[in-house]
Amino acid sequence: MNSMFDKPPLKVIEARGDRIAVSSGHHLASEVAVQTFLGGGNVVDATIAGAAVLGVVLPYACGIGGDAYLLYYDAESGVTHALNGTGGAPSGAVPEIFSSGIPTMGIHAPTVPGALAVWDDALALFGTRSLDESLGPAITLARDGFPVHLGLVENIADKRSLIAKDPECARLFLSNDVLPGRPFVQDDLARVLETIALDGAQAFYSGALGDEFVRKATVLGGLYARDDLARHSTLRQSPLRYTFYGHDVLTMPPNSVGLHLLLQLAALERAAVHNFDPASPEFWRLTHACWRWSLAISDGAIGDPEDTEMIASRLLRRVQDGEIPAGASDVSLPTSGDTSNLVAMDAAGNCVSLVQSISAPFASGIVLPGMGILLNNRMRGFDTRHGSPNCVGPGRRPRHTLVPVMIEKDGRAEMGIGTPGSVGQPLTLAQVLARSLACGQDMADAVQAPRWSVGLSNNLIVERATPDAVVEAFRAQAKDLETSSERHVRFGSVKAVFRDGGKLCAVADYRRVASPFAG
Repeated sequence: MNSMFDKPPLKVIEARGDRIAVSSGHHLASEVAVQTFLGGGNVVDATIAGAAVLGVVLPYACGIGGDAYLLYYDAESGVTHALNGTGGAPSGAVPEIFSSGIPTMGIHAPTVPGALAVWDDALALFGTRSLDESLGPAITLARDGFPVHLGLVENIADKRSLIAKDPECARLFLSNDVLPGRPFVQDDLARVLETIALDGAQAFYSGALGDEFVRKATVLGGLYARDDLARHSTLRQSPLRYTFYGHDVLTMPPNSVGLHLLLQLAALERAAVHNFDPASPEFWRLTHACWRWSLAISDGAIGDPEDTEMIASRLLRRVQDGEIPAGASDVSLPTSGDTSNLVAMDAAGNCVSLVQSISAPFASGIVLPGMGILLNNRMRGFDTRHGSPNCVGPGRRPRHTLVPVMIEKDGRAEMGIGTPGSVGQPLTLAQVLARSLACGQDMADAVQAPRWSVGLSNNLIVERATPDAVVEAFRAQAKDLETSSERHVRFGSVKAVFRDGGKLCAVADYRRVASPFAG
C-alpha cells in the first residue's frame, strides 16, 4: 500500500462494511470516525470526531480557525437537518475601510470562526457523546504528531511565500523538520483543544480562550471586538431541495453556493443529459453551458442568509415549475479556496455530509502566537457594493463556496457526497451526479472519470486524462482552455457513502490525499 506521501494511485479507493462507512480527506480521520462509531457512538459522534482530526492533520485546509456546514439525515424521523457553521464579519469590517478591495490574506482577511460551534451544536442536537470525548483523538495527534503527508508537503511548497510573511506561521510550517513521514507536532493547538475539551466550546466563544484570541489578533491589527465571538451562533436552516431524475438532491441554502449545483442539475435534466454519452464532447459542452447559466441566473441570490435565503428558495421553485428557461451568460466568479469534507452512513440509514474550510490553502497566512490557530480568509467572499446582498458589514456572513450534499430517494437517504475544490465544488458535483444519477454510471466510475473545472485565473481547465477529441471539441467553445494535473485544487476530491449490494460503501477520490474506511 502506498505511503501517505507517495503519489496516489490513479483510481478511486473503496471500502465496504456492514455497520458504518466513512470517507474523508485523510485516513486518520476516517479511521477515528469508524472507531468512534464501533465504540458506541452514533454517526454524528463519528463525524465530529473525524472532523476534529481533519482540523489537525489538514491544517492548511480546515480547523477551528475556519467554518463548516453539516447536513444530517435522521433515519427515524426521515428529516434532513442543515447546520450553518459559518461566521460573520468582525465589528471593524465596514465597507469604507476596504476602498482598495477586500484583502485575500493578512489579519484583515478572517471572519469569526464557526467550525467549533457547529461541532458542538451537532453533538448537542444529534449526538450521544460530549465534545471533550470527540476531541480526544485530535488532541493526541496535535500533541504527539502525525506523519507528514503529501498534501501538507505540496501545500507548503505552493504557499511558501505566504507562510513566510507571518513569523508564527513560518515557525510552524517552514521548519526543516517538516519532511515526509516525520511527525508534525502542534503543541499550541493541542493546548487550545485541551482547554476546549475541559471547559467546553464556550471557552473559545465567551471565555478565556476567546479573550486570548481577540487580544492576540488585535496586537496584529485585527478587526475583532470581544463581543464578536460571543455573538456568534450556528444557524439551523432548511435545506434547498431539487428532484433530479427521481432523486431528491439536498444542499445548503445561502450563504452557501449550493444553489449553483441545483440549478445546474435542473438545466441538465431539462436538456435530457441522459441521452448523451458522458465520454462525448456534447456531454462536456452541455455541463459547461448549464454551469454558466446557473451562475448567471443566481446573480444577487447568494449572500448573507437573512437577505438571500428566501430569494434562493423562490428562484429554485420558479425553475422547478418551468417559469425560467435554461440558457447561458457571461458571469464573474468568486475567488479560489481549499476545503476538506467527511461523509458517513450507518446501517440504520442515518447519514451525514460535512464540509469544512479555512478558505484558501493556508488562508490568511496568520497563525495566532501561542494558540496554533491558522485564521481563515473568508472575508474575500464579500463584495463592497452598498445594497448588495453580499456587501461586507459587521456580523454579516459572506458568500461561501462549501457545498455538502445529501441524496434521498423515496424518503430515505441514499447517499452523502461532497468535495473540496473552491468554486469547483458545485460543477464537479454536477458532473459526477449527472454521470451517476442520470446516465447510470457506477459511482466509482463517475468519480474517476476525467472532469473539467475553472482555473485560478477563471479560465477553463481539463484533466490530462481527457480524450484528445473531447479536448479539441471543448477548446472550440473555450479558447482559453488549458490541460492541467488531476491534482489541481479545483478538480476537487469527491467522497461519497451509499448502499451497494446490501453493503455500505465508501469511495474516496484519488485526486488528493483521501481515504474511505468501513466497519
